[in-house]
Formats: sequence, structure tokens, C-alpha cells
Amino acid sequence: MKTKVCTKCGEEKPLTEFYRDRQKSDGLSSSCKICAQAKKKEYYEANQEKVKASVAAYREANQEKVKAKNAAYREANKEKVKAQKAAFHEANPEKVKAHSDAYYKANKEKIAARRAECRAYQKEMREMQEEAGFEISDLNQGEQC
Repeated sequence: MKTKVCTKCGEEKPLTEFYRDRQKSDGLSSSCKICAQAKKKEYYEANQEKVKASVAAYREANQEKVKAKNAAYREANKEKVKAQKAAFHEANPEKVKAHSDAYYKANKEKIAARRAECRAYQKEMREMQEEAGFEISDLNQGEQC
């Protein structure tokens, strides 16, 4: 196995412990991944506002790209996202309730229209099923429109 010495910590490590860097003659960074992460963390702590502003500017300039990337991640990691969401809801019930209440207040008309549409759909389905000879008890009561 080939190895390389990190210029920061001085340890000899396998090549897999170094990030790729096309500008270097061997194609690898001069410092190991652990040292590079420590440097990145140190920079972030020293320049937190600058980094946040830079990230916000990127998101603003590339909204569609960010949306597409996030949607692809959620699609590829459905179970992980579901578990994280459930854990957050369990750990932060007051935040979830506050967010839910705020959404309801901001979208009362939209919610009322959706509920009315749902009730009309359910009524139509019941009428169609009664005409076809189904009993109301045969309907899937747990199904939502």
C-alpha cells in the first residue's frame, strides 16, 4: 500500500486519507483529510458571518439548481429523511406546533378551499358507490383525498 506524509501533522498515512488535488504533482492534497477538515472548521469559526453570507448568496443566485439537488437527495434517501423528520418532530414538538400554527394562520383560505374540495370529492365518491350498490362500510375510511 502506498503512503504519503501529511505536511500539517507529519504522520504517514495511506493515500486514501488525502483529498484529490489536480494542481499537485501526485494528484493529492499535501495535508491529510483530518487536518484539512480541522483547517476548514477553524476558518468557519473565524469567519462565520462571511461564510454564511457567501452560502446565502450562492443559494439566491442558484435557486433552481439548489432545489433540484435537494429534491434528488430526498428522493434517493427517502427513509433517512423520514427518520430525521420523525426524530425532529419528537424532539421539538413545540417548534413543530408553532410552525404548524403559523402556516395555518398564513394560509387559512387555501386550507379551507382544500378541505371543501376534499369534502365534495368524498361526497361524490359516496354517492357513486351507493349508486353502484356498495355499502358505506365497504369504503376505505382511512383514505384521504
